[in-house]
Amino acid sequence: MEDLTGYSRDQIFQKELFKDKYAHLFPIKKVFYEAIAKKSCLTIDHKNLEKGRWFRISLFPVEHFLFVTLRDVTEEKNQFDAFKALKNLQKYVLNSTSDPIWAINRKYELLLANDAYHHLMVKSLGEKIMDGENVLQQRGVSDK
Repeated sequence: MEDLTGYSRDQIFQKELFKDKYAHLFPIKKVFYEAIAKKSCLTIDHKNLEKGRWFRISLFPVEHFLFVTLRDVTEEKNQFDAFKALKNLQKYVLNSTSDPIWAINRKYELLLANDAYHHLMVKSLGEKIMDGENVLQQRGVSDK
């Protein structure tokens, strides 16, 4: 634990452990008391700039006590950031052409489309087909 947090076991059990280090994020006592008062769990993701690691701090109230867990979620955060970058690149590539491009699954649900496709659908149907919607669904007709 000391390798991840920079604190010894004894320091972790001290009452004011996070006061100085995380004062810029939130008043930890207020969060503790809020969790106990609401009797609900609170989870906070925090990036430790010194170590370059992400930690997920979870607070679980149990009667008049508070159970606190600390988990290193750096790999999860890095994968999510990589996924977002890939999605942005995909969007950029798809929108680099004026030709409509779209992809559907076996249920004819729209998986992705570029702006040219969406403009064409608005022009043709009067509405945009959203991701996940069936492209064969009849549009502009009431069920009455």
